[in-house]
Amino acid sequence: MNERKKAWLIRILIGGVLGTGVGVLFSLGDGIWTVYHWYGIFLATAFGASVGVSTLPFADDGRSVARRSVLHYLISMVLFVGAVVFLSHLYRWDSVLLWVGLYTAGYLTIWLSRYAGWWMELEAIREKLGLARSAPTPLRWKETLPFVPVGILIYLLLPAALCGAERLTGEVVPALTALIYPCLLLPLGSIASGVALGKRQGFCPLYLLLCAVCLTVFALGLLNDSALYMAVVGVLFTAVGEGIGVFLRRERDETKQAGVRHRAFWVFLILFFVGAYNLAAVLWAGVPGWDDGSGFLSFSPWIDCVVWGVWMAGFLVPTILYARKSRPHWPELPPFWQPVCGFFAVQSALVLGVILLGTLGVLYPYGIRFLPIWGYVALLAASYLILSFLWGKKRRPSAGWLLIWCLILTLVFLALGLSRCLALDARDAQWAAEYGGNYMAGYTERVMDSAAGMVLGRLDLPACVVLGTYDVAYYDGVHTLSRTAITALCCLCPPVLFTLGALAGRLWKDKKPDAA
Repeated sequence: MNERKKAWLIRILIGGVLGTGVGVLFSLGDGIWTVYHWYGIFLATAFGASVGVSTLPFADDGRSVARRSVLHYLISMVLFVGAVVFLSHLYRWDSVLLWVGLYTAGYLTIWLSRYAGWWMELEAIREKLGLARSAPTPLRWKETLPFVPVGILIYLLLPAALCGAERLTGEVVPALTALIYPCLLLPLGSIASGVALGKRQGFCPLYLLLCAVCLTVFALGLLNDSALYMAVVGVLFTAVGEGIGVFLRRERDETKQAGVRHRAFWVFLILFFVGAYNLAAVLWAGVPGWDDGSGFLSFSPWIDCVVWGVWMAGFLVPTILYARKSRPHWPELPPFWQPVCGFFAVQSALVLGVILLGTLGVLYPYGIRFLPIWGYVALLAASYLILSFLWGKKRRPSAGWLLIWCLILTLVFLALGLSRCLALDARDAQWAAEYGGNYMAGYTERVMDSAAGMVLGRLDLPACVVLGTYDVAYYDGVHTLSRTAITALCCLCPPVLFTLGALAGRLWKDKKPDAA
């Protein structure tokens, strides 16, 4: 048996085993098996074998590629739809046509991605053989052209087909366009096409533009403006895919590539924390979400969880990859910028702590056992002092710039928070004069429900958790500090605590062993 036949046999066996496993898993929930289940398992096994065959390389010429691809599509489509029909008991023509359309869209997406990669591999072979190859075009527009059909299919045709299927079947809950596509198909298709493009042609910004335009047209044309978050998800994962593809390229200049990877690590790390800040601000700092309950999903803050959750997951992957290759270190910054960068580095660590505590159900009012307000405040103050002490001990920042940035950050935070408090006080006074009484004058959550609050809730996020979620616990405990006083403390304490800890770390002298 030659190597080619052995490769065919191995792939067919692996695909058949996986297909059988999937068919059995789908049949386990039905209890008693019928002959239709065995039909479905057999078709699932055959479909898995056909998928194994599809992983082989393309043929040598275009006509053979087209002929074999059409034949493979027809056979695998019949096997796939047949397995779905028998395993799921979907004996209606509209259901069959729906799965045919879904399989066709997925098959075209994968096929076009592979074909574009195969075509570019041929171009790379031509280059290695010494044949002429043109220089990169502006914005790499010519290099992006082979992926334009892939982008149109992933970002426009596929979601449009899913939306049409929902309308034809009269689905009340848009599961395909609201859950399956934005949470599964869009991230996978975006990152796959981005990796293929970035690995072969480098970073191509026009492909990101194509993604944004197609998803915007789909959202505004077939859904509504609250579905524009899909454009954010698509552009994000496409950029991540291209970044991973660029990372996998083999550059001749290793020194230059090492510098690029080091800068890319910090860029991806910062973008990861952008997602963390936004997610924590919406869930635990009282910042209004994108979806107020009347949008595309109306599961507020579901859209924010999807967008910023996949944002964090997407940028975490290239961050880890670049960290392993570049061995990053703290960048060399001018003395003026070191304190503010250190402050937000400490804030970022605390934001991850907020997300962890909130996920574990320790933050008020989530979960059964949560930290009381005094416990959270004490933990936050100790964390600021300890982390800033360690940072100041390591970096030795300038005391003058530390004090200047402490003053700047304090003034910015106070301006954002107290301006909102004054506006609320004036509104409450007007309401009391007209109708009598006091309209929730104490609650600090109203401070976050504004443009200034949204900015403050992200810049000063760990302290704003007190304003966003712990305000009810505070006032229900019959505490007497006013809304303005609590807001002022939350704006004042973080910069001051960071400065005190950093100064203590800077002045700390390590004990050195006596010389022999």
